Amino acid sequence: MAARKKSAPKKVSKKKAAKRKAAPKKKSAAKKRATFKKKAVRRPVAKKKGAARRPAAKKKAPAGRKAPAKKAAGLLDRIAAVFRPAANAPLTFITESLPQFTVGRAKKVSIEASGGQPPYAFALVQGTLPPNLQLNAKGTLFGTVQSADDDTTIFVEVRDSARPPAQLTQAFDLQIEPA
Repeated sequence: MAARKKSAPKKVSKKKAAKRKAAPKKKSAAKKRATFKKKAVRRPVAKKKGAARRPAAKKKAPAGRKAPAKKAAGLLDRIAAVFRPAANAPLTFITESLPQFTVGRAKKVSIEASGGQPPYAFALVQGTLPPNLQLNAKGTLFGTVQSADDDTTIFVEVRDSARPPAQLTQAFDLQIEPA
């Protein structure tokens, strides 16, 4: 193989050398981006306690770049939509009857509904519950029956959260057996 010859350095006139030194050097595109990023970043300033709060400014995409597109709906939203009951489904009671209550024993029973628009609100609209037995707004009948008085019938109403709310009333036989 033949050895390469080294070429002699090019001679530059003094005028051209002076121009090169005086002229500002052009920055590469990567250096421009790095400089731009340093200048563009603004951090919100923390306020002192009691001072009025001002929302932090939204970050804008640098000039010449597109902002990332927002997704229409996330995966969890799509999954939730599959399991969400249809808004036009009629309001119905899932619980058809109540189990027997025993004197002196604590018991907790859930009355459930479906359809309409959850959450539901339950209320006793007719009849009376034995002492120490309660029905809360979530549809839970709980407590300890103290005496084996006559069995009774209660009427429970459920309302959904739609505007206007749908409502439905159902009768339940409340049976109490002695200990």
